[in-house]
Amino acid sequence: MAEYLRLCALEEPAGQEALEDAEDLAEFRDYEAREAAGTTSHMTMDELRQHLGLER
Repeated sequence: MAEYLRLCALEEPAGQEALEDAEDLAEFRDYEAREAAGTTSHMTMDELRQHLGLER
């Protein structure tokens, strides 16, 4: 879905900012679809740091 929206935005000449806005919107719509399907997950900052192997 995100790729489709990105390609739609590319059909017309657009500046860099417009392209970035379209990509941001496509990513947000993709997140909304995953959230509605119940396939997203959340973690705390401490869990994220541990997952990435970062020290606090």
